[in-house]
Amino acid sequence: MQFKRIHYLFAGLSFGVALFTYVYTMQPSIPFWDCGEFAAAAVALQVPHPPGSPLWTIVGRIAMLLPTFTDLVARYNFFSALSSALSILLLYLTTARLIKIWRGSANTMADALTTYGGALIAALTYTFTDSFWFNALECEVYAFGSLFIALVPYIMVLWLDHADEPHNEKYLLLAAYTMGLSLGVHQLALLTIFPSFMLIYYKRRNDKVTVASWLGMVLASSIAFGIAFWIVLSKIVEWLGNPGFSRIFVILLFIGTIYGIWWSQKNRKPTLNLSLWAAALLFLGYSTYYMIIVRAGQEPPMNQHHADTFKVITEFINRDQYGYRPPLPRQAHDPERADDKNPTFTNYSGGWDFFWRYQTDHMFNRYFGWNFIGRPSQKQDAGVDWSKTWGLAFLLGLFGLYWHFKRDPNRALTILGAFILFGWMTAWYQNQQDPQPRERDYFYVGAFYLFAIWVGIGATGVMEFLRARKDRPKADEGEKRAPLPIPTGEGNLALIGGVLAALVVLVPLNQCCGIAGMITGKSFAETSKWHEYSRRHCDIPLEFAYNTLQSCDKDAILFTAGDNDTFPLWCAQDVYGIRRDVRIVNLSLANMSWYIKQIKKDVWHGEGKGVNLPGFPDEMLAQPDNTPGGVNLDHGQPKMVSVPVTADAMKKFSGDPNATASTMTWKYKGQFSQENESIWTIADQVIRSVVEGNISSRPIYFAAEVGGEYLAGLDQNLMWEGLSQRVSPTAPSLPLSMRVYEKQHAGACFDIVKTPHKEPYRGFMINTFRDPAARWSNDDRTNDAPFFSIERTYEMLAEYYLSKNQPQDAKRALDTLDYYVPPERVTYSVGNLSGRISQIYAAVGDKKMATKYGTFALKGWEDEYNETLTEKTLDERGLYAQTQYADALIGAGQYDKAFSIYNNLRQTNTDKQFAGPIELRWMQLSAMNAERKGDKRTAVSLYDKLFATFGSELPKTQYAQEFALVQMHLDSLHRQLGDSAAHAPPAGALPPANDTAGN
Repeated sequence: MQFKRIHYLFAGLSFGVALFTYVYTMQPSIPFWDCGEFAAAAVALQVPHPPGSPLWTIVGRIAMLLPTFTDLVARYNFFSALSSALSILLLYLTTARLIKIWRGSANTMADALTTYGGALIAALTYTFTDSFWFNALECEVYAFGSLFIALVPYIMVLWLDHADEPHNEKYLLLAAYTMGLSLGVHQLALLTIFPSFMLIYYKRRNDKVTVASWLGMVLASSIAFGIAFWIVLSKIVEWLGNPGFSRIFVILLFIGTIYGIWWSQKNRKPTLNLSLWAAALLFLGYSTYYMIIVRAGQEPPMNQHHADTFKVITEFINRDQYGYRPPLPRQAHDPERADDKNPTFTNYSGGWDFFWRYQTDHMFNRYFGWNFIGRPSQKQDAGVDWSKTWGLAFLLGLFGLYWHFKRDPNRALTILGAFILFGWMTAWYQNQQDPQPRERDYFYVGAFYLFAIWVGIGATGVMEFLRARKDRPKADEGEKRAPLPIPTGEGNLALIGGVLAALVVLVPLNQCCGIAGMITGKSFAETSKWHEYSRRHCDIPLEFAYNTLQSCDKDAILFTAGDNDTFPLWCAQDVYGIRRDVRIVNLSLANMSWYIKQIKKDVWHGEGKGVNLPGFPDEMLAQPDNTPGGVNLDHGQPKMVSVPVTADAMKKFSGDPNATASTMTWKYKGQFSQENESIWTIADQVIRSVVEGNISSRPIYFAAEVGGEYLAGLDQNLMWEGLSQRVSPTAPSLPLSMRVYEKQHAGACFDIVKTPHKEPYRGFMINTFRDPAARWSNDDRTNDAPFFSIERTYEMLAEYYLSKNQPQDAKRALDTLDYYVPPERVTYSVGNLSGRISQIYAAVGDKKMATKYGTFALKGWEDEYNETLTEKTLDERGLYAQTQYADALIGAGQYDKAFSIYNNLRQTNTDKQFAGPIELRWMQLSAMNAERKGDKRTAVSLYDKLFATFGSELPKTQYAQEFALVQMHLDSLHRQLGDSAAHAPPAGALPPANDTAGN
């Protein structure tokens, strides 16, 4: 009985360590990607994107009702953490049972430590793997889906203990029902059918295997998988959606199944009876999908695909709206692209090279290495790093694979087959193309789970090996040594306990903290996964959603385009009740007629007003898409569109009480446009209809991260207002970075709030970045939406104030950014605005801050700049990297090096696009160098030459505001030299003093 206590202690330790780890490092509110959508769906049992995950939505609603945390999304995240900790417990129990197959029950303390210690190593190692840890901290489906992947194998190894008892079939039926339930979360758990059949086969054959019987088992498991995946998951619902014989066939199928269960029970046909019961329970578990039909028919605010009939839910479950990519050819065309000019084709020599180097090595082997060897950083496409852990978990797992085949080859082959299915075959089946918008390691957690079993078996193998070698008698000279026996019974507890303790430190603790890396001199922050994966105090997605919504005026219409600029906003509105008056129009969904119908309707009991769409009458939307009477693509030459704007709307927008009615005119272009031809997607037509129907009655915005291709030609009519771009009825004659709706924009930027307001409120919430206790994930760290938008917003406000000759206000904007988003706390990546911020600080006279940001810009561009030094000729990317690096040098105060780079580029560049900017910077640096040497007269002469050459063009460029201050400085130099008349800025270089654009 005391040995059972070791078992219970290690099981509790596995669960407790995992639960503490995941809860302590859990995201406290909305995460990015699909989590915001799932939280919004769960709070009111709404319908998320296909295939819907109804069970996860139901569970989420229950989780939000339990008083675990004050934040509702945190309650949902907690359920993922709890599910993940339960998966770790099941991994421990499954590994222990697999080890006991050859070791038997533990009857001594030595046996208990050898068996259960190996299972503990498996559980703790998997606890700290990258992919599983990441999933455990957020309310995505993958943590709960992993629980089903863990639960089915555990039920099956539990069945092994009772396989010879009466009524043992109940475990197999429970496994079938569990698989059915898993379909309401994620379909990957269906792959457990194959290892389940193998476990049954080896048990029933008493490990006496023949080729014919083994192939029969493979065929039977394939048929079972086909029935579950093809008939239960898809075809039954499809047949129910078709009138006539198909529907009658399903009814007969149900009746036949019930009759078959009764008949086989009566006539003692156990195999048939078990099979029919399993199929029935699989379908019963799958029936959670009926919730989708019920809720879709009740018209909740989020009602993706409007799957309220069997016919439509078939398309929903099959994910028809995303298209289909067949397994061949491997180098398949992306639906959005019509040519081969993309990385899938240009980065690889052919199909086999693409298959191995990208789809196999990059999209699975690399992820496998992350989890059991190491990851150099969280950057997209990061490789494998051996330096942090020396790959000890990986090496122990390989030894475990060998030891498993040595001790129990049949179960080892079962795990190996499942590993291949969940790993390489899943990657090959998906046929993913290069590039992917995000890392896809979460697809393969089933394979990583199985490898963790081998890590545990490897730990047991090490203890067995050392015990057996110590106890094996020495062979006489010339006599062959006996093979190592399975050591059981009493053993050297000091040896076994010491080995187990060493393995805990060298494998799971090393996985968590990077002990190997610290031994070689790296810091804890550089090597620790705890430091890397913790999201404690991270509210960045919530803050981003709040700031975007509060950037909009009351009853606004806000266009978004992608997941990360939409899902957190949905969650903020649905879960937290923030700014429900803002109607979000997602342009990726606006190509679907069902979605257009929905945005025309009021939601939340009228809090969110329906969108007026004069171009989409109800009779048009009643027809299927792509029909003569329905919603269709359009094409033709880009055209001018004119929309009348009322006097009241003009007064409200401009703030001028004397404003009169006007006409808004813009060049209407589609997402796929060339000079003389434009293709208007349905989403493009929606944008036009929204403007035509609402410009006089409601404010219209584009979210900050909506790409230029989605703007339908309205880019010249946009003005920045907080984190959103407002559609202006007039086209301001200023560069986009200077088009700021000041009275709203500045108010939002300078009024920082601690807690969110539900009603319209002009103020940002930026608390996470400066919180020393906050940690954030790679999505939060590198995603353009949360950080780059904030940085850009304040930089643009500073540029706006520069254009108004208000340098102190420009400095105030940047100082606010520096306080709330300190650069020491964030990762500045290539392409950020730190170089530009440095230049603005220099322009307003703050050399200390200019140097600070210039130094960060240097770090961002240094690697790319060094790469360009090896190139014989510079392409556009290389020229851009060199000029950005040189500009960063200016900000950092390294003028001589910057001058050297521009001087070299001036002599070697052949790209006309860069010739003007290079000459401009070279002339400026020449003048600055002369001034630094005290030769003000030469400096003035060079500045005069610069403005004579470029003065008329500067107001139209990104340098407009910067050189407005240079002009002022030149004017000061003229006065210092006693010139008779100060230098007059070229016409248009500075906005006139009474300019009201943007106010």
